[in-house]
Amino acid sequence: MNKVKPQVILDTSFLIGIAEQPFNVSAEIDRIFPQGVQCYTVPSVISEIQRLQGRNNKDRRKRLFALKLLEALNVETLPADQFTTTKADDQIIEAATLLSSPIIATMDKELKRSLNQRGIPILSIRERSHLIVVGYVER
Repeated sequence: MNKVKPQVILDTSFLIGIAEQPFNVSAEIDRIFPQGVQCYTVPSVISEIQRLQGRNNKDRRKRLFALKLLEALNVETLPADQFTTTKADDQIIEAATLLSSPIIATMDKELKRSLNQRGIPILSIRERSHLIVVGYVER
C-alpha cells in the first residue's frame, strides 16, 4: 500500500526562525518524515522573504539562508492564481485546503491558533534544538 507523502507548507516565520537555530533542518525533517516529504510555499511567503533584502546585515543573512533552504528542500511555490488573497497567512490556509495531507510549518502564534481550530497539523521549532509536529496522523 502506497502512503501519501506528507505535504509541508512553509511559512515565513518558520523559514526565518530556522536561520536562527543551531540544528540541521534537513536532518530533522528526515527524522520526522522518514518516508519523505513534499515541501510547498505560497507566493506571499516568497514576497515577504524578498522584502528582507533592504534591511540590516542580520536580516540579509536570514533572507539568504531562507532562500537557500527553499532550494535545498526542493520547495514548490504554489501558483498565485490558486489564491483569492495576497495575505500570506490566508494563502497558507487556502493552500492547506488544496493539498491532500497538509502540515503547516510555522512559528506564528496567530496562524497556529487558526490552524488548530481547523484541525490542520503544525510543524514547529521546539527548544531551539529540534522540530516537532502537533496534530499529525500518518496516513
